Amino acid sequence: MGAKAKRVIFYSAGALAIVLLIAILIPNFVGSRFVFHEFLTIKVQVTDGASGAPVKGAEIWIRGKDVDIAKVLGLQGQITDTNGLCEFLHGFMATGTLGRSGKFHIGDRELLVVKATGFKLWQEPLDAVFGKSRDYYNKDARVLSCGVVLEK
Repeated sequence: MGAKAKRVIFYSAGALAIVLLIAILIPNFVGSRFVFHEFLTIKVQVTDGASGAPVKGAEIWIRGKDVDIAKVLGLQGQITDTNGLCEFLHGFMATGTLGRSGKFHIGDRELLVVKATGFKLWQEPLDAVFGKSRDYYNKDARVLSCGVVLEK
């Protein structure tokens, strides 16, 4: 076998080894990507702005920004208890890399709406109330809590 043939075999074997090494390493460097839709618990405490007392019987909704408020107010919302507290589930999109990082996305396309008899209607975008995102792998971040102060 000539020197030229040995070089071709050597370079071919080296190229094959590099290709195999890349095929083994790349899946370990780049984690699986995910897009999930999961529920987070939303806790809302509603109080009277003048007295600081809890507001019993306030109705709470999450509605799309483009949805007519008159249509939403005709539906039954979640009701606060005697302590002014309300808890419910709402779906959010989560994206990230499995086992490494991920976020629940809280957008500005939905509004948190609170209505109580004798008070002004209160509404704010969800991202203004809870922030734009939450860590997917932190289990404590699966509960979104806020306080709402209603004015007369």
